[in-house]
Amino acid sequence: MSHRYDLIVVGAGPAGSAAAYHAASAGLTTLLVDRKRFPRGKVCGDGLTPRAVRALSRLGLGPLLDRHTRIRGVRVVNGSDSRVVCYPGGSASMYGAVVPRRVLDDAMLRAARGAGADFAEETAVTALRLEPSGRVTGCDLDTPQGPDVAEARLTIVADGATGSLSRHLLGATRSRARGSARRQQSLAVRQYWSGVEGLAPYFEVHVPLVWRGRPYAGYRWIFPLSATEANVGVGFLEPPSHAECPSLRDVLARFVRELVDDDRRFRRARPSGLLEGGVLASQMADPSRLPPGVLLVGDAAGLVHPFTGEGIGYAIESGEIAARTAIRCLRDGSRPATLYGRDLTGRLRRQWALRGSRRHVTWLVAAAAALHDGHAPDRLIAAARQVITDDVSPPCGWTRDLPVARERAAIRRLAARVRTRLLRTMRRMDLAMAELVVSLFDAPDSAAALPLTIAGALAPPATLRNPEFLDAMLTLVLFGLAQSLLVEVEADRDEPSAQAHNAAALVIGDCLTTEATTVMFRLPDPVCGGIARASLRAARALALCTRTSPPPARSLAQHYADLAAPSACAARLARLGQDTSPAGVIGPSRFARWYAAARLALAAARTAPGSELARYLERLVDGPLVDPPHGAMLAALDAQVRRDARALLAASPSPRARAARS
Repeated sequence: MSHRYDLIVVGAGPAGSAAAYHAASAGLTTLLVDRKRFPRGKVCGDGLTPRAVRALSRLGLGPLLDRHTRIRGVRVVNGSDSRVVCYPGGSASMYGAVVPRRVLDDAMLRAARGAGADFAEETAVTALRLEPSGRVTGCDLDTPQGPDVAEARLTIVADGATGSLSRHLLGATRSRARGSARRQQSLAVRQYWSGVEGLAPYFEVHVPLVWRGRPYAGYRWIFPLSATEANVGVGFLEPPSHAECPSLRDVLARFVRELVDDDRRFRRARPSGLLEGGVLASQMADPSRLPPGVLLVGDAAGLVHPFTGEGIGYAIESGEIAARTAIRCLRDGSRPATLYGRDLTGRLRRQWALRGSRRHVTWLVAAAAALHDGHAPDRLIAAARQVITDDVSPPCGWTRDLPVARERAAIRRLAARVRTRLLRTMRRMDLAMAELVVSLFDAPDSAAALPLTIAGALAPPATLRNPEFLDAMLTLVLFGLAQSLLVEVEADRDEPSAQAHNAAALVIGDCLTTEATTVMFRLPDPVCGGIARASLRAARALALCTRTSPPPARSLAQHYADLAAPSACAARLARLGQDTSPAGVIGPSRFARWYAAARLALAAARTAPGSELARYLERLVDGPLVDPPHGAMLAALDAQVRRDARALLAASPSPRARAARS
């Protein structure tokens, strides 16, 4: 074989084979090295998320996926309670799969070789070759024929979570990185079973993981390889450090006994493979702090989801990004580590944000387990699901429904700036909590939507960049998100999932309230007082109401006026206290109160329709506030809320609708 290559890839797992495939397809001379003989097995859950399926399709492996079990979603099992979360769009547009690693890795290797990569199997890399400057220039090889050397312009290391090369590189990185933490690892064991009956096309996850009365951060799984075969396993997302830590083999053995004794699907099941275990590196390495001439991909770089242990999709994506980096850098001389680090952390934003974050793994997993199939989850559970499943939505999804593109850009800019401040503020507390809070901010029904929509529509360009104004908007957002969580705490439920949900809501709500108060007291006294009064009015209104309607003692008009107080406050701040308008046109604060009240009443009418609420909506959209507001954006918001309200009223059993039909 030639001893000089554009690229050497060490390790022929999913990450290495993906890198070799994309590099060789682009014309780079590529050597792929692995110490094993293929095909070979690999300890894994064998599950491919929709993200992994999409990445495999880019390698031309769609036919391979068609021959294996197509997964439609996740079934979460908690004792006798079973709940299903289907992938959006069903099997036609988004699906997972279960493919044994012996089959998957061999197919990916064949794809890489078919693209033109050379392959050296049963060949170990004993060391990386270094220039005096520290630049990596190739590898020392131990081949079946004896020692050898291969040189390359760039080397990609994909030797897994326990590989000696990646450990050495990350050890050197940690010695240079002040205050770096010890690399975190997750543990798992699995065994193949055959003769299973009635397996459904879902990733089946059993939570919580309890051993001798003590809960652990982890789960047990059943992944269907076929209609009669399953991959059964158990994993610790965060291995316990205390002396009573159970053996994973014992935990899996008890899980299997429970299945055989209590689950009709396993009454004739028998093991068809050895019980095997493995280690996952669950802390993403900093890709920009490696020596020149080398990149880390896949498990070697710690690209494993911190809450599920899933890593195949991230491995394939990182191999693809590394190959794209190699193609560019070898052609124009760019710095590989810088370019790769920027692209990788941009693509895997959540893994990068959550590196090293382990404080709230337990209640995050428990909160996500409270999902019901066919029911709209509340905002905290929806956010937990998004974080745990890595379902990354575009930032600020609520701005997509706003009218008038030109003025909408101002709202987007304001939302993005407040979102950045929110993320920076919460990350000082806890990384996992920060991701949850930002997911709450981005949700379509976010408590941040109304105040920021009003402020973005009214504020001049200079105000949108004013740090003091942005802190005021951040304070309103923090109070609003805290209130939206705390109002949903249920004190009369004893289920473990409800208790975990309540604990999460109380912890996050309390932290948000504390941080909102801290930011608020940095503002000038008039601004601080206005925000405090508005937030207190909204908090009292929420505290007095039930989930469906305000108490009878309060009029709907007063109730929604109180809930709209933060939006009116945002309007005053956006106009720097000036509430003047042309003659005959309503002022910003008055419009903000009307618009927020209409939006909130409209949302309530969709979930809990009633004749009194319908009459209130009728008065809002056809009442005294009929003059168009000043400015194109406010006029568009006005028209949109009236149109939505009238469409809802036309379909409701209100007096107006009955009169129209008669």
